Amino acid sequence: MTNQRLLKMLNQISINLSSHRSVEDAAELVKSHIIKFWSKPMRTEIASVPLKGIEMNEVSRRAIEKLKSREK
Repeated sequence: MTNQRLLKMLNQISINLSSHRSVEDAAELVKSHIIKFWSKPMRTEIASVPLKGIEMNEVSRRAIEKLKSREK
């Protein structure tokens, strides 16, 4: 799966889970969703996406940051 496809999926999940939630709460839900439902190769690939210069919403960006800190 390409980074572009994963980013699109990530942004869609972020939009769906961010309704009536703070950015931090929504990002935590998105991170949990990724851990629960995405395969290890998908999680590794999305965690390798640079956070600068890529178009994504703030919830997605925070979810990736949280995922990266978990993977360390």
